[in-house]
Amino acid sequence: MDIDNCPLGLNHCNNCGFCQVCSECGIRKLLSDFYYRKDGNSYRKECKECKQKESKQYFKDHKEVKLNYSRKYHNDNKEIISKKRKYKYKNNINEVRDKTKLRENPNYFNCLNRDDNICHICKEKNEKLLVHHINSNRKDNDLDNLMTLCYRCHQMITWFNVLNIKKSKIGIGTLIEPFSNVDNSDIGNNCIVRKFSNIYNSKIGNNNKIGAFTEIGESKIGSNCKIEAYCFIPKGVEIEDNCFVGPHVCFTNDKYPPSDNWSKTLVKKGASIGANATILPGIIIGVNALVGAGSVVTKDVKANTTVVGNPARVINKCLIQKKLKN
Repeated sequence: MDIDNCPLGLNHCNNCGFCQVCSECGIRKLLSDFYYRKDGNSYRKECKECKQKESKQYFKDHKEVKLNYSRKYHNDNKEIISKKRKYKYKNNINEVRDKTKLRENPNYFNCLNRDDNICHICKEKNEKLLVHHINSNRKDNDLDNLMTLCYRCHQMITWFNVLNIKKSKIGIGTLIEPFSNVDNSDIGNNCIVRKFSNIYNSKIGNNNKIGAFTEIGESKIGSNCKIEAYCFIPKGVEIEDNCFVGPHVCFTNDKYPPSDNWSKTLVKKGASIGANATILPGIIIGVNALVGAGSVVTKDVKANTTVVGNPARVINKCLIQKKLKN
């Protein structure tokens, strides 16, 4: 034996019996590196490296055989497999989804049909919509307390907690849009409160429409009123039934600000206030009175009169009476 090939590193061979020549690669190695492998009726010795090479080759061949068989099977039965996949997806997955949605909310599909698969916030049509409660204080699943949202708008609502309703009574059919704040207030039936409105410690009747960016604090509003956007209605203001308040109307209810001596301002039935009008503290606006746009009301307005200007002056007493007669 060559001295360089001794696995123990000896300078000469003593026929110690600790090594042997591999029958596959012909390299002399230690006995601990050999495995016995069955070859027909007899056994033969193989080293670890030769065994690993054979096993890798075996797995490669086995994979190729499997792949060839699967490709051939798929090519022969393409139509049958595609039909099976479609059937499984439609019948199994959709049925499970529908059942879970109906278990969570029995009015899920009724809400989708009512809104024609349109998101309540972004107004985009989408087949995959979620149903969200308008008023979280109400624990029912009635249709008047549900709105449809796409995934993006639903995430936005959950992140920013945009429907902020606390300690309030909300009537049936009342819609409070996202990004609105209602705190310790009573809102009647069939009302609409637009986005970014702030209502606190107030009482609001039925069938009212309140525009966006409106602030109502510690006030009382009757029924069938329309309050446009960007109005400021502070503490002590009372608006009776069938009134109209235009956009950017401001009730200044503090004579000597900043002081907490709030005056009482009263807007009687059927009165209308034009855009950008300013109502000074302690004013009474009479029945069916009309305040022109941009007016500054410094004195009480009598019933059935029209006032315009800064300061507001009477221009026509019979204008509204004629309209009512006609």
